[in-house]
Amino acid sequence: MSKILIVDDEQDLAEGLRRSLARDQHLVEVAYDGQAAMDLLLVSKYDLIVLDWMMPKRSGVEVCSWLRERRDKTPIPHAYCQR
Repeated sequence: MSKILIVDDEQDLAEGLRRSLARDQHLVEVAYDGQAAMDLLLVSKYDLIVLDWMMPKRSGVEVCSWLRERRDKTPIPHAYCQR
């Protein structure tokens, strides 16, 4: 079982993905904007982050850059987020 954070402003898409992953016994949390994701990341660790790029408040690129500046190596499956 993995702890996964889904970050996407398209709530139907995020909720569908959350349900699917939860059925496979993963613990899943959802944030609907980049700032909410950053707030969660300050208090919780995740095994995987599914991160949308175009979101309100903070973009996925900003969230990813912020994480990598903090030396957080949580996998984010997208080539542009590797540092």
